[in-house]
Amino acid sequence: MKRAFGCTAVILIIAATLAACDNGPVATNPPVALTQNAWIPAEQLLVPVPLPNNGQYALQAGQFASMDGAVAVDRRIMTVGLVSSVIPVVDNSGQYWYIIAVGDYPSPVEARDQRSSISAELGISDNLPVILLPQAYTKP
Repeated sequence: MKRAFGCTAVILIIAATLAACDNGPVATNPPVALTQNAWIPAEQLLVPVPLPNNGQYALQAGQFASMDGAVAVDRRIMTVGLVSSVIPVVDNSGQYWYIIAVGDYPSPVEARDQRSSISAELGISDNLPVILLPQAYTKP
């Protein structure tokens, strides 16, 4: 029962973020650009229960329907000296998004501990969701 509740809570957080960050119409199959990998299913960013042994975590600082919006925020984050990534994802309904991930932490607790300072540094809400970084976006 605990496992189902944990996954449901994370799904609700991502669903709320998707709804709150809608930037208008989305391309049906946008190309992957820059140095990105292939489109990643959005559910791969959910923090699983139990936690994987070698997972890396980040804070989700934004979600955009367009690459331009994501790159602009990513550049702003880099100017303050934080590690960030633009992760292309596709959700269950086929919508394409660009997720801005900040940081690279060995546990969700360490990511949560950095929420307030990163939020203050970026001037955004301190309720940034913790996400599981896909393998291609983790440091070796």
